[in-house]
Amino acid sequence: MSTVIVSSLLLQKLSQYKKGTTALLLAVKQGRADLVKALIDAGADGRAALSYAQDKLPRTSEDSDQKEPLEKIIKILERTN
Repeated sequence: MSTVIVSSLLLQKLSQYKKGTTALLLAVKQGRADLVKALIDAGADGRAALSYAQDKLPRTSEDSDQKEPLEKIIKILERTN
């Protein structure tokens, strides 16, 4: 699926979320490193998303299925800050 189509779907989902949620933050919450990179490349400010991702990073191996995508996202966001 192209980034444009997926971004459009993200924007549709974004309309369902509370005010103040950005497409970048939604992509982080969904573990979509590909969209995080595309949004950062398009000029999105990643500071709040980086803070969120770091706070949500599992500290134990119990949640290891969530850890790998978040680690990848954090690396993407750290390169931009």
